[in-house]
Amino acid sequence: MAHDTFDDQITAARRHLEALHETAGISGNGHHLLQAALTELGNALEELHVTAAELRAQSDELAASRDSTDAQRQRYEHLFESAPDGYLVTDAHGVIEAANSAAASLLRCDRSSLLVGKPLALFVAEEQRRTFRTHLNRLQEGRADRLVDWEVHLQRHDGTTVAVGLSAAVARGPRRQVTGLRWLLRDITERTRHEAALRDSEARLRAIVDTATDGIITINEQGTVESFNAAAARLFGYAAEEVIGQHVTLLMPAAYREHHDDYIATYLRTGQRKVIGIGREVPGQRKDGTIFPLDLAVSEVHLGNRRMFTAIARDLTARKQAEEALRRERDFAESLVETAQAIVLVLDTEGHIVRFNPFMEEISGYTLPEVQGRDWFATFLPERDREPTRGLFSRAISDIHVRGNVNSIVTKSGAERDIEWYSKTLKDAHGGVIGLLSVGLDITERKQAEAKVRELQKVAQQRERLADIGAITAQIVHDLGNPLAGISMQAQLILRRAARDETQPVSTIVKPVQRILAEVHRLDTLSKEFMEFSREQRLEVKQVHLPHLLHEIIDLWEPVAAARAIALTLEVPHEPPALAADSEKLRRVFDNLIKNAIEAIDTGPGRITIQIARLASAAVCISLTDTGPGIADTVEVFRLFETTKTHGSGIGLAVAKQIVLAHRGTIEVARIDPHGTVFRIELPCAGPI
Repeated sequence: MAHDTFDDQITAARRHLEALHETAGISGNGHHLLQAALTELGNALEELHVTAAELRAQSDELAASRDSTDAQRQRYEHLFESAPDGYLVTDAHGVIEAANSAAASLLRCDRSSLLVGKPLALFVAEEQRRTFRTHLNRLQEGRADRLVDWEVHLQRHDGTTVAVGLSAAVARGPRRQVTGLRWLLRDITERTRHEAALRDSEARLRAIVDTATDGIITINEQGTVESFNAAAARLFGYAAEEVIGQHVTLLMPAAYREHHDDYIATYLRTGQRKVIGIGREVPGQRKDGTIFPLDLAVSEVHLGNRRMFTAIARDLTARKQAEEALRRERDFAESLVETAQAIVLVLDTEGHIVRFNPFMEEISGYTLPEVQGRDWFATFLPERDREPTRGLFSRAISDIHVRGNVNSIVTKSGAERDIEWYSKTLKDAHGGVIGLLSVGLDITERKQAEAKVRELQKVAQQRERLADIGAITAQIVHDLGNPLAGISMQAQLILRRAARDETQPVSTIVKPVQRILAEVHRLDTLSKEFMEFSREQRLEVKQVHLPHLLHEIIDLWEPVAAARAIALTLEVPHEPPALAADSEKLRRVFDNLIKNAIEAIDTGPGRITIQIARLASAAVCISLTDTGPGIADTVEVFRLFETTKTHGSGIGLAVAKQIVLAHRGTIEVARIDPHGTVFRIELPCAGPI
């Protein structure tokens, strides 16, 4: 090395000086002068030796510094190259001078050929280049020392773009002039995606909060309101901006405000909860001063070092009103059950007694505790009614409509009471049948009264019939006069002809004999109608298939109607009702009505329509409509001897009415405008009970 050579030269000079000393001592000439010169030269050599030592030390320090600098440069290059984020070095004008592999990878291009030497602005998305140049100018001119995390889209070599957080720092020279720029490129694609997802989540949460039907309020540890949703605004009558920043006690009645801060302080100190995480009913106060009930649930949220409380408030006014209305309804229903003059009975699905009211106790003689849980049918029904009534119970508990059933119950004393029942199933919240509610009307006295009324009606009918029979007898006496006189005259005529000439042919007496037979037939019809009317209507009741019966009657009369150009039709519902009646008696009624309709129309075209309809009152209606001339309003067609026909007896419709009344039914007639007549017959489906 240089300093080693320098030391060698000093050592050689010193040896040469020592040699000169020896030589000067031997010669003796100019000894003192040479000795002084040699001494000075020795001193100079010593100084040179010291200087050499210092230079050697400085050289060692420089070598060490160079080695350290090389190591630092290598570490910097390693960090620069292995950094996960992209790094670029540009000159003061933004032209790229160096780039690490992360930057090349981020921009998907070769750094030596496609990055170095290119302006960084070339890689900035076109719509953001103006802003980039503004930032670059500020850095170039020294108006800013750095750019921090500017979100920008860079264009990659393959044409795609990438979202980058761009940061920059200024490099300055000795005179503080800008010599270059150092750029950090951080891929924020995932961050942008997470931020977008977070914004979406916040937007959804905000939408949920804003559209929630319950009021949602957040407060901090000091009780200051920080959020107030739309439902809370509707609930309390305040706009959000009127409440946010105010103390939450604004929403409380005065009596509760002074305790609120103490409660929060106690909770923060001890953790003792009264509402938080529990929920309870509290009073709230609206802007107009109205105090109303709230269902309040409060939860605690930790945001870093902050505590927040979220309250969900629900107005209980409507529920309270509903509960009060329900209580009143329940009390009203209970009072009805307790005071009703009818049996109110509840059975479970097996027919066991669950409950009955005081009226049942009164008429049965049993108290509820005596029979509660026992089988209803075995306890209260006579043996003859048990099985049929169990069948009706099974239908009712299956949710099949059963009402108006009448059966007897046996009281504690052994007496029987007739009860008419109306039932409805009881169901749970899921629609499952849990029992049967039955209301029973005690009709014992009513049935006894009805029996007496029937007896009185029967006596009255008998008296009325006797009066009618007297009238009929007088009419018959009158009506028999003409037929008998005719028969007498025709018989005398036959006798005179036979007396004048016994050889006359039989043909001469045929017409007189035919007249006699016609008058005899008239007398026979009159006597039969008289017998029908005067006889009590005794019914043989059985199940009748009404459509089938009417079809049979129509089949008999259809040829007669067709001969007169009259259409005869029957209209039957999809499910015709069952009917208990005397089919032969009903046949006489409809025979008479159809015959009268045909005779009223006389010559067609015309139409007779029979319709069957089910009535809501467990009855059936049969209507017969014709297109004849109609019946005058002054004619009472059901009155005895009232007739609109020339040769009618006026007894047929009176008999028809008797038959219908015997079935506990009704019969009515009405005129149809502009012409026609309709007869309506209503009969109870159960028959004349």
